[in-house]
Amino acid sequence: MKALARFGKAFGGYKMIDVPQPICGPEDVVIEIKAAAICFTAQT
Repeated sequence: MKALARFGKAFGGYKMIDVPQPICGPEDVVIEIKAAAICFTAQT
């Protein structure tokens, strides 16, 4: 599956990477995100 990972602290230091599918425990759930956004004006 795809994940957004941060590399360094510089602006634009994010990359889409492939990561293994998570494994659920007996009391866990996995949710599927259809869309997401990042507001760069809120960064500190």
